Amino acid sequence: TTTSDANKTDTTPSNDGKSKFELSSPLTSDLIYKAKIIEKKSSNMMSMWKRTLAIVTADSFLHLFEIPSTIKVQSGSAPEAAFHALMPQLKIPTEESVELQQQQAKTMAAAVAMPLNYALPGSATKPDDHLMPTESIALPNACIYYKDGVGNSAFEITETFVAKGATKVFSKTTTRKMYLRTLNKEHTKDLISILQANK
Repeated sequence: TTTSDANKTDTTPSNDGKSKFELSSPLTSDLIYKAKIIEKKSSNMMSMWKRTLAIVTADSFLHLFEIPSTIKVQSGSAPEAAFHALMPQLKIPTEESVELQQQQAKTMAAAVAMPLNYALPGSATKPDDHLMPTESIALPNACIYYKDGVGNSAFEITETFVAKGATKVFSKTTTRKMYLRTLNKEHTKDLISILQANK
């Protein structure tokens, strides 16, 4: 057996006649340094804490994915739980489902002119908005402030970036500030060390 043969994915049919094919979680990728479920809020006085999936990547970015209230996870929960809940459901087509969709399409096309963007029942639609980060922070351009106090698990992170639009008339750079909070003080210190190590 050659080295290239050994690295190929095994798709040999199993006893039940189905191919053996398994996708690993993207959270295990070498491009992802750390993933945690935390809470965040903006610097606005009226803002509320929101559960967020925080992902630190190898290219020194902190990506924050806001978790909808319908997903029952808490700060400190396993990040895999939130990630898989944010992923859109994929339906593997079968010969029967494809045939049914073709019949439905013919029936509907006979009644009305079908729009070009018409999606067949059960077919894939546009990617879910939850897969786009709510915020992405360039860690080399960010400053972290944490006040070590009893029971304090929140810290401040401020990013400086090049001003755009009308803002650049007054200054070449601008900043945005937000607050992040973990399950407890120990988790906060761990997250801060990870962020600082990837600056």
